[in-house]
Amino acid sequence: MTAFARRKVTELSGGEQQRVALARALAPEPHLLMLDEPLGALDHTLRITLLDELKELLVKSGTSAIYVTHDHEEAFSIGDRVALLYEGAVLQSDTPENLFRFPRSLWAARFLGQNNIISGTALNENEVRLDFGKRNRIMTLKPEYPLIAGQKVYLLFRDESIQLQDELSGSEIGLEGVVGRSVFKGNDFEIQIVLAPEITFTLHRKNGLEPGQSIQLNFDPAELHIMLT
Repeated sequence: MTAFARRKVTELSGGEQQRVALARALAPEPHLLMLDEPLGALDHTLRITLLDELKELLVKSGTSAIYVTHDHEEAFSIGDRVALLYEGAVLQSDTPENLFRFPRSLWAARFLGQNNIISGTALNENEVRLDFGKRNRIMTLKPEYPLIAGQKVYLLFRDESIQLQDELSGSEIGLEGVVGRSVFKGNDFEIQIVLAPEITFTLHRKNGLEPGQSIQLNFDPAELHIMLT
């Protein structure tokens, strides 16, 4: 920012103003830096650049920081540990990877953008009847702890664990659906698979699929993540 030393802060761009604000906050060498949506008003490209700069500064200076944001990707990029707050309470706190892979609740999973979820009812300690309206589907799982008959459960199907098969085989561990739409998003195609009137999965693949095409989703039951709330 040396070239801008004689300018007023109000004459600087949004990104430059944020750099000045961060420099001012770091100058006293605080033991703890508190940041509340510091990049929220910036465009996407500038936000990514400043986020990288901020993380590098914090690491180099050894400064601990509490960073508040509604953007989970932003939190994952900068945080060593992420806490999810819901209605004033910490719902879950973990490393970014564990938080994303093992959300403890339906709300946490949906907040993190993981919407490939089907609800069901436990029949015994390891069998669940999936909620497909008029179609009953019983699935044998490998839960971390035994389930209780009658217990409501939510099954998270991770995108990367699903294999698509365009010829239906009627596999007991496969789910049949129809391609709703296939939209190119730049790096890949975002594909919606309609499994039932109110159950739609969103997958990302390098190649698109034809809307209306019948498709089977194959997966390993051991890869499913079970949530109870």
